Amino acid sequence: MTELQKRIADKSNIYLAYLRTKNNLLNNELVLNQNIYYFESELESNLANIHKFLSCNEYKPWPFEKFDFILKYKKIEKNGIKYRPLVRLSFMDQVYTQCIFNVIMDELRNFLPKENLGVQLMPKNSKSVYKYWSTQYKEFVTRQRNNCSENSVYRTCFEYDIEQFFPSIDQDAIILDLVNLLRIEVNDIVYCWLKEIIKFYSKQNISDKTKNLYNLYLKSLGENIPKNTREDLGLPQGAIYSPFLASLYTRDIYPNIKSHFEKKGIVCDFFSYVDDGRLYISADENATTIKELITSSLVEISKKSKKNKVLKMNEEKTNDFLIVDHSSLSKLNSLATEISMANLSVNPNFDVDLDIVNTAIEKYEKLKEELDRIDNSISDSQSGEQKKLEKEITTLLKRRTSFFTRKISSNEKFYDVVGRIYNVVKSDEQNLASVNFDITTFNYYFNLKNLLESANKDEYKLSYLCHNLKNYIQSYISSYGKESFIFYIISTVKAIYEADFSLSLKELLEWIFSEYDEFNEFLLKFFMSFTSLKWHQAFHEKFVDKLNPISTFEEKALIYYFNYPYMLEESVDYLHEIKNRTKFSENIDKLESINVEIIPYDLEKSGEVSLKFIKNNEDYLLNLVTYWFDFFKKYNYIRPGFLILNNVFVFEEKKKIIIYDDTSDFYDAFVLKNYYLNYKEYFKKFFFDFFDCNESFLVNRKGVSLRFWEYRILSYLSNKSFNLEDFFEILKDSINGKELLNHDVDGNFERIRMIVDENLKTSKEKDIILLLHYYVHCSWKNGSKDLYFYTLHNEEHSLMLIRNYLEISKRIFNKISLTKNERFILFCACYLHDIGMLSSLNDEEKYKIQDTRILKFYDRFKKYISEENTSNKIEEILLKIYTLHEATEQLNEIIVRGDHGKRSSLDIQQGDELPLNDLEKRYVAIVSQNHMLDNSKVYGMEHRVEYRNTSIDIRKISIWLRLLDLTDVTKHRVTQEVFNKCFDHMGNDSKFHWIRHLSVDDVLFTSEFNKEEDTLTLKIKILYNYLPPEEKIDKKCSKECKYCYKEVDGVYTPKKCNDDIKGFCDLRKYYLRFANWFDAEVESINQYCSIHNNKFKIYLAYKLNEKTQRENFRIVTNARKRKGYITATEFVRKYLIEKC
Repeated sequence: MTELQKRIADKSNIYLAYLRTKNNLLNNELVLNQNIYYFESELESNLANIHKFLSCNEYKPWPFEKFDFILKYKKIEKNGIKYRPLVRLSFMDQVYTQCIFNVIMDELRNFLPKENLGVQLMPKNSKSVYKYWSTQYKEFVTRQRNNCSENSVYRTCFEYDIEQFFPSIDQDAIILDLVNLLRIEVNDIVYCWLKEIIKFYSKQNISDKTKNLYNLYLKSLGENIPKNTREDLGLPQGAIYSPFLASLYTRDIYPNIKSHFEKKGIVCDFFSYVDDGRLYISADENATTIKELITSSLVEISKKSKKNKVLKMNEEKTNDFLIVDHSSLSKLNSLATEISMANLSVNPNFDVDLDIVNTAIEKYEKLKEELDRIDNSISDSQSGEQKKLEKEITTLLKRRTSFFTRKISSNEKFYDVVGRIYNVVKSDEQNLASVNFDITTFNYYFNLKNLLESANKDEYKLSYLCHNLKNYIQSYISSYGKESFIFYIISTVKAIYEADFSLSLKELLEWIFSEYDEFNEFLLKFFMSFTSLKWHQAFHEKFVDKLNPISTFEEKALIYYFNYPYMLEESVDYLHEIKNRTKFSENIDKLESINVEIIPYDLEKSGEVSLKFIKNNEDYLLNLVTYWFDFFKKYNYIRPGFLILNNVFVFEEKKKIIIYDDTSDFYDAFVLKNYYLNYKEYFKKFFFDFFDCNESFLVNRKGVSLRFWEYRILSYLSNKSFNLEDFFEILKDSINGKELLNHDVDGNFERIRMIVDENLKTSKEKDIILLLHYYVHCSWKNGSKDLYFYTLHNEEHSLMLIRNYLEISKRIFNKISLTKNERFILFCACYLHDIGMLSSLNDEEKYKIQDTRILKFYDRFKKYISEENTSNKIEEILLKIYTLHEATEQLNEIIVRGDHGKRSSLDIQQGDELPLNDLEKRYVAIVSQNHMLDNSKVYGMEHRVEYRNTSIDIRKISIWLRLLDLTDVTKHRVTQEVFNKCFDHMGNDSKFHWIRHLSVDDVLFTSEFNKEEDTLTLKIKILYNYLPPEEKIDKKCSKECKYCYKEVDGVYTPKKCNDDIKGFCDLRKYYLRFANWFDAEVESINQYCSIHNNKFKIYLAYKLNEKTQRENFRIVTNARKRKGYITATEFVRKYLIEKC
C-alpha cells in the first residue's frame, strides 16, 4: 500500500470526508436530507465499509449510483433559454469521492492558483473544503473597486468569462495532469480511483429518468455542438471536487499573462472568481491585443486535450473599458456601493418599521433611475461600459429581491413584495434598468423560503403568496415547457416542505403534483421528501402505492423515512461521539495539576465508593474547568465523555473528581479528536443543566434569578460566535470572580445580549459589553454621591443609547455608518461616558484656585463665616451651617456635572477593573470626553486612528455618541414621585431638567427618501405631553439667541434667529430653546454631511402629543408635611425670567 493510499484509507480522513460532504453540498435545492439522515443512522457501519473498500490492495470499481442531470435557467433570451447543467450525486458516492480528494487537494494545494479567489482551500482538517464564498466574492468585488478608484494606477480593465467552463475541460487531460503532479504510476490504485471518479461523469451514467433533460440541454446548445463535447462531459457542476480540478486545469493562464506585461514594464493585476476574470493594466492597451493574448493562453492550456476540446471566452460577457474619472464606470462603481449599503443597512432578525420599508423602496427606485440614466448616456461605441452596466443591473435586481424578501416582507408590505417578485416578466423593455424580476435575477429557492417564513403561518398571506406563485409558475411552463422548469418545481416543493403545514400550501402542492404527474417517475423522491409528520400525513395516501422496488441507497433512505416518518424528528445524539463503550482502550495520562480520576464507563456500578453529582457541588467546578483546560492544552482536544454532566461526580472524602468516560469506540477508531468537535453544544448542555436552566436563562427552573457569573457563562454559550480558548478564559474568570459577580441579573442583561449578538463581531467583544453593563449596573446602584438629584446615567441610560443607535442606523442606509470595530468602541462609550459623575472631588479639584467656580464660591462665603459675624444663637449657627453645606453641595454638583466628560476620560484610562486593554481605554476615553466638548472642537478635525490592523474614525464615533446622548430625554428617566419628595432640596437647574424630562413622552425616528434631491432624511420628533403657554415674557431676542422656532400645525421646528429681530420671546419657545443643545448638534451634523457629500440630513421637530397633552401639572412642595404645591408653569416662568 502506497503512502498516498494509506492517507486516503485512514479512518480519520474518512470521517473528515463525511463531515466535508455534509457541510459542503452544493445546490441546496437538490439535496434530500433523508439521504444524509439515513447515512448517519448507520454512520459507523457506512464509514467502516468505505474504509474496508479503500484498504484493499487491488483495485475494484466503486458501485456508483447513476446521477441525475438537471437544468437550471442561466439566461432567458428571445430565441430560447441558456441552461446551466447541474448534477445530483448520491450522498454515499460523494463521501467516497471526497475521501480521495481530501488527500489529493491537500497534496496539490500549492499548485492551486492564488489568483482564483473563488477556489481557495481551507486549512487541513477543516470541515469546509473551500473558503467561504461570500468572503472571497467580497474580496473579488473590493479589488475591482479599488483598481477603479481615483488613486488607482490602472488605465484599462478587461473582463472576460470562460464559456461552458466545466463542460469544456478534457477529462483525460485533467487525469494526466493529476498523474504528473502527484507522480503516480498509471497502474497505481490511486490513479484508478481518480480515473473512475472523473470518467464517471458521462452520458451512460445519467439516470434514465433525467436523460430527456440531457437531450434538452444538447438541443439548447445548437446543432454545431462538437462530438467530443457529447462524449466527454467535462466536470460535473455539483460535485465538490469540480472547482478544484477546474482551477488546477487553468492555473497556467495567470503567470503567462503577468509575464507578458512585466516584460513590457506595464503594471498589471490579474485575478478571477472561478471562470470570471479581471485584468487591470497601467496602460491604454488595445482591447483586441488583450483579447488575443487571453485567447492564446486559453488555447495553450487546451493543447492538453487530445480531443480538441478548447477553452474560449464568452463573447457576450467579454468587455473592456478605460478607467477615467469622467467615464460612466466611476458612476457605476459609486452606484454599486450604494446598492451594497442599502442591502446591508437593515438587520432582518428584528422587526422593520414601515417608514424604513418605504425609504428602502424609494432608494431602490432611485438606483434604477440612475442606472437607466447612465444607460441612455452611453454611446454605441462604449460597448465595454454597456456590458458593465448590464452586470450592475443584474446585481441590483438580485440584491433588491434579496432585500425585499429577507428584510421587508415580514410587515404589511408583504403583499407588495410578493406582487413585485412573482410577476410575469417581459424581456423587451425599452431601458435595461426598467427590467423587473425574472427568475434568473434572484435565488428562487432562498427567496421563497424567506417569504414563507415572513408569512408566519398567516393563512391570508400564504393564500396570496400561493395564488401569485401558481400564476408565476404557469407563465413559465406555458412559455418554455414543463420539462425545462423541473429545477424550480423541485425548489418549490423543498421550500414548502421546510415550512409549517398550511392548507394553502397543500393546495399548491396538489396542483404541482397533478401538473407534473407525467414526470412522477423522477420527481417522486422530491415529492416524498417530507420534513415533518404533518406533511407526511397530508400526502402519505397519495404516494403509498407509487413506491418503486428498493435498489439504490437513495431509494432505501426515501422508503425508510416514508415508512417511519417520526424518525425525521429525532436528532442524532452528538454524531455518535457518546455511547457506552465496549472496551476502554485509550490510556489517558493523569494531569498532575488537578485531582481528577478518569475511569471506564462500565465500572460505574462498582459500588466501592459513595459519589455525589458535581451539579450539587459548585466548589468543585473550578477544578473541573481547570482539568478540561489542561487536557485541551496538552492534547489539543477534549474527550466528549468528559463533557457530560451525568458522567462527573465528586468523591468528597478524597476531595477528588471522578469522571466516567463513555466516549464511544467509534470516536477513538475514527480519530475524531483530530477535528474540532461542536464543543459549544456540549458545554451548552452541560452548563444549562448545571445551573438548572432552560432556554430562558434569567431565572432557573425553580424561579430563582441567576447571578451574573452564571448568566455570563450561559450568555456566551447562547451567542452566535464561539471560541474555545476565550470560553475557557471566561469560565475561569467567572468562577474565580463569582464573589464579585454575584448580583442578580434582570431583563436588561438579556436585552443587551441580544443586541450585541447581532451587532458586534467577536464573542469576546460581546462578553466585554456584558461586563460593562454589569459594572455600570453595580456602580450606579446607589446613585451619584455628589449629584443627588441628577437624573441617573446608569445602565438603563446606556442601553437606551444603544437601542436608539439601532433605531437610527437601520433608517439611514449606512450613511455616516460605523464599522463593527467602531461600533464596539461606541457601545463601550455608551456605558462609560458618564462614569466620571460617580467619583467625589479629589483634592486637586477642591483646591484648584484658578477655577472661577471655586473663587466665586469662596468670595461669597468668606465673610459669611468670619468671626465678627458669628452669632451665639443656635438657630443662626445652624442656618449658616446648613446654608454653607447646601452651597458646597451645589458647588460639587456644578463642578462634577460640568467636568464629567473629562473626569470620565481619566477614570476610564485609570480603570484597572475595566475589561478593556489600554488602547481601547484610550479610544473610549477620547470619545467619552468628546461628548462634552464644544461642537467646533469635535467636528473641526478628522481623527482617524489605527485599531486592529485597520483604521477607525474617532470623530464619527464621537458624533454618534453626542447625538444618541441627546435622544434620551423622555419621562422614563425620572419619576414624579421622586421629584415630589426631593423638590425642596433640589437646585433650580435640576428642577428645570426634571420638568423637561417629565414633559417628554417619547422620541420618534422615521426616515424619508427624496428621489428628486437624492437625499435621505432622518426625522427626529420629540413628543411632549406638556409645553408652557405661548405667553409673552419680558425677554427681548438678541444676538445670544441662536435659535427660535417656527410653528406649523402644532409642530415646532428650529430656525436660526436673525440679528434684526427685535421682538420678544414667548414662554413656550423660550422653554424649547433654553439649555437645548439638540438644535446646534443637528445643525453641525447636517453641515458635516454636506461637506462630506453624504446626501443625508436630520430634521428635528417638537410636538405636543394629542393623546396625553396637558395644560399644566403639579409638583408637591414640602412633601413630608404635604403643605402645598407649585405648578410646572409657575416654576418654568419664574426660572426662565430669572435666567433672562
